[in-house]
Amino acid sequence: MDTRSDIILRLALAEDRAKRDVTTRTLIESSRSAKAVIIAKEILVIAGLPLAKRVFHFTDSRIRFNARVREGAVVPKGKIVAELLGNARGILSGERTALNILQHLSGIATMTRRVVRAIQHTGVEVQDTRKTHPGLRSWEKYAVRMGG
Repeated sequence: MDTRSDIILRLALAEDRAKRDVTTRTLIESSRSAKAVIIAKEILVIAGLPLAKRVFHFTDSRIRFNARVREGAVVPKGKIVAELLGNARGILSGERTALNILQHLSGIATMTRRVVRAIQHTGVEVQDTRKTHPGLRSWEKYAVRMGG
């Protein structure tokens, strides 16, 4: 993972107040372990798994993140995308940030795949542009590549 991505991930976690979630800190014992799964809610092209894994590294480096699909794969609805095992507070602290990243990048990859398939018979090639979110250009262009 590059330094720029680490900076963005740390900023996202800070903005989400990941380490200061009052509910998690109040209701979940600091020593409690948990298992969590990320499940596809619809058919999608997955993108962003390495970034999601890195989010959990920052919330608790002992969390085990096991991707159950490969990056760029078409994932059916209901499929387990990843499993997490580790400290419950660490998992809960990173889940919103990780899911936001996965949803955003997988959305781009999924739409790209749809467009590529819709025009494949025309000889036209899909290209990405500079029209990206500030700071996220490399991630969003990566998602386009994952989509096709």
